[in-house]
Amino acid sequence: MQHLVGFLFLFFYRLFLMKSSKTVSRYSSISKNGSGTALADYSPPIAGTAPLSFPFHSSSAEVVKGFLYKWTNYMKGYQRRWFIISGGNLYYYKSPTEVELTCRGSMSLVNCQIESCEDSSGFQIIAAQTWHLKASTEIDKQRWMLALKLAREWAIADAKASNYLADEEEVFAASFHESEIVSEKNMLVTSGAELKSEIMVFNQKLDDISTLKNLISKHHSEFVKDLSVLSKMVGQEIGRKAAKGENDTDIASQLKVVQERATLLKVTSGTMLSTCSDFVEVSEEQKKKWERSMRLEKQQIARLQKTIEDLLKSQAQIDSYLLNNLSNSGKTQESYDLQEKLPREEVATACLKPTVVSSVKLGCEERQSSNFNSDSETDEFFDCVKDDRKEDQKLSSLIIGADSIGLGPPTATDNDSLENDNSVIVSSASDPPMSVISDGGPDQNLHRTSIPPRPEMSLNLWKILKNCIGKDLSRIPMPVNFNEPLSFLQRLAEDLEYSSLLDTACSSSSIAEQIAYVGAFGISVFSTTVYRHSKPFNPLLHETFELDLSTEKQGFRLISEQVKHHPPISVQHVEGRGWSMRHQYSMNSSFRGKFLQITPTGVQQVTFDDGNHYIFSKPQTIVNNIIVGSLSIYQQGDMLVTNIKTNDRMLIKFHVPSFGAATYKITADILSSEGNLLGKIFGFYNERIEFTDLSGKTSKTRVIWTANPVINPERYFMSEFAMMLNEEDERAAPTDSRRRQDVRLLEHTKWEFANEVKAKLEEKQRARRRQQIENKPTDYVYTEPPPVWFKEQFCDKSQRQVFAYQGGYWASKEKQQWQMCPDIYNLVINPERYFMSEFAMMLNEEDERAAPTDSRRRQDVRLLEHTKWDFANEVKAKLEEKQRARRRQQIENKPTDYVNTEAHPVWFKEQFCDKSQRQVFAYQGGYWASKEKQQWQMCPDIYN
Repeated sequence: MQHLVGFLFLFFYRLFLMKSSKTVSRYSSISKNGSGTALADYSPPIAGTAPLSFPFHSSSAEVVKGFLYKWTNYMKGYQRRWFIISGGNLYYYKSPTEVELTCRGSMSLVNCQIESCEDSSGFQIIAAQTWHLKASTEIDKQRWMLALKLAREWAIADAKASNYLADEEEVFAASFHESEIVSEKNMLVTSGAELKSEIMVFNQKLDDISTLKNLISKHHSEFVKDLSVLSKMVGQEIGRKAAKGENDTDIASQLKVVQERATLLKVTSGTMLSTCSDFVEVSEEQKKKWERSMRLEKQQIARLQKTIEDLLKSQAQIDSYLLNNLSNSGKTQESYDLQEKLPREEVATACLKPTVVSSVKLGCEERQSSNFNSDSETDEFFDCVKDDRKEDQKLSSLIIGADSIGLGPPTATDNDSLENDNSVIVSSASDPPMSVISDGGPDQNLHRTSIPPRPEMSLNLWKILKNCIGKDLSRIPMPVNFNEPLSFLQRLAEDLEYSSLLDTACSSSSIAEQIAYVGAFGISVFSTTVYRHSKPFNPLLHETFELDLSTEKQGFRLISEQVKHHPPISVQHVEGRGWSMRHQYSMNSSFRGKFLQITPTGVQQVTFDDGNHYIFSKPQTIVNNIIVGSLSIYQQGDMLVTNIKTNDRMLIKFHVPSFGAATYKITADILSSEGNLLGKIFGFYNERIEFTDLSGKTSKTRVIWTANPVINPERYFMSEFAMMLNEEDERAAPTDSRRRQDVRLLEHTKWEFANEVKAKLEEKQRARRRQQIENKPTDYVYTEPPPVWFKEQFCDKSQRQVFAYQGGYWASKEKQQWQMCPDIYNLVINPERYFMSEFAMMLNEEDERAAPTDSRRRQDVRLLEHTKWDFANEVKAKLEEKQRARRRQQIENKPTDYVNTEAHPVWFKEQFCDKSQRQVFAYQGGYWASKEKQQWQMCPDIYN
């Protein structure tokens, strides 16, 4: 219902704007001369008055343009610029001739404020930045301000309407098919009582609008009548004075102003009246649609109730079948457990919980494929079913019925093994074969499609600097405010979002087409860098990340590892349908004052089953305006894609953004080994890529890649594929990036805790290094521990040292054997619980047999543990005062030269230690015997 109300509001609002524009446009026209202000001029046919200018902007498609003066700086002041209002945005150029070249600046009008200045001709537009503007006259200023406000309102309405404007009658009339239960589970179901209430409110508003319409009509007619009488009287007065030879210029000028304002009021009032009339008419029609929608919704509710009843009947049949078979096997207790596990009330939400039916199906499959002992008391309940074909068919029919409405699991897929290139990697025969879907079928696993939105938190630079005082600069952690909730290994895996390009390249019929798709894959990894300005977390040494989508439509699995920390080297191994990829990423970075230049030094290799082996490197990345200005990231340089087998190549050029040139533009030529031109590539790496095949007799141009639309600006501009990468996987290795507590805390917007955990993880990594070089000779050369899953070796094809995957990860995951993985994440946990480990939280649990002086008997500590902060403060102060009172009591009535000595310890005694050559307190024994006998008379009273 909220969506419906929002839709109606936007619909009527847009109708109001359109009607206003149409009414005003009867008397208006757009200026075409390009001088002054290109707005509409309205000239009312009233004798004795000057033309009256009236600005308007009736549609987002119409363009309003003209000259304004824009404030630049204190040296140049206001400069004359050419402004254009189009599509809800304001653009400006140095002159009209620059419009076809490049824009000097733009601003969205959706979230801006338009305010007038004290200067008669000045105004300002406030958004992310503020533009100070001046018009040539005060009249032009009013024209521009009104045009900007109308354009802003139109843009806001257009943006909202694009989300809600749909045919509501088709939505309500759509049939409630069983196969659409899951897809429509998020629809907002509104009761008939709520619809009736909304209709009553709507009828009230209709009555108010009708009354308002009548009042405006009445006041409008009276005003026009009074104004005509006034005009007639003043005209007679002017004629009388003219007959006497007198001339009253003040009355004439004042009458001129009144007539202009009256004309404007007439146009506005007429527009309002016409709009109100249309609003009343459309509202009456909408009322009928609402009533029809209510009837359709009642029909939907009836169908839903019938569907739930059918589900309940199916559930009852499953229960009856299982319980009958269980009773034959004497499993009465398990029958009771089954009734508890399958409550009938949960059937209504079974579309959201497919594990109920799929577990039953899984049990039948296991029973059919394995031998079992019906007398074993450790068997599951579904293993006790009799081997009866009729009963199996009956249960299968129920399961098929459940599958038809989306409750059962998908069918199994074929298993194929992937051959590896022995020149690059060692055979990974120890891994189980990768299960793939040859036809690229639907996903078998449901992944998350959202993460918590990023909070709007300001960066406290002073707090950061204060924490850096006195610390080594190399050990100062960067705050997570600049990060996104992904590790760099996960960001590297995000390159596989468009892995379908490699699937298409694998089945390409020509070398030109195959190399074009490989190049498009290499270009597609930069599609989000235009918007993604947040930095991923630096991976720790031996950190890993795996992603197994082999049973889903992507059809690949990957394993990556941070093999070196100084210099940082990340390695990735991917196995796909008919192809494999090895990616070794390292880089050199240099800060050039205004921008940061990143030069990748690793290589990326793609091998197809037909023997074609491609190798390429990524281009340079430029990060502009790091310190001052708006941050921007773009690629520059060349990327050479070479086929090692045939020596065909493609040189991709990333064009540098500049005035007069397109931004994010790429061009490429595909050349054969003889140097013949086989094809061309053109496009933009943030939008799409076009391929022209010149290898045949005729050239054909087609789009081979289109970037997914950018969504979720409040979620770090991540795509659904990127947000899936950090979802938890309990079977992943203990070194997997998804187990990083700092990344997980940042994802859940716990910024302060994430900073603390990040600093501790980095310090733990440094401690591991210090531990390895401890007590080593002065000439000892530190070498980092070798990787777990990769091994460094020489590659004949790339002619360089590479880290090759050695196999074994997927077998270890299947067996859950991770003893070879180092401990890199094991820190104190529970930031909400003082970062205590489980061992630490155990220490203060109560023990009634402990000594009366035991720390667990401290009331202030116990009160703080139960969050009684005020009481804890009071008890703590009293305990400290009691300790001071004991001291005062010992020195009371003692001589002035008395030297106070504290009471001796109960269980320890001070003595000299020969080994450490110092005074120490040594345990004297007796505590455990006293605890066993519960004799504590030697303990002082410190807590009572």
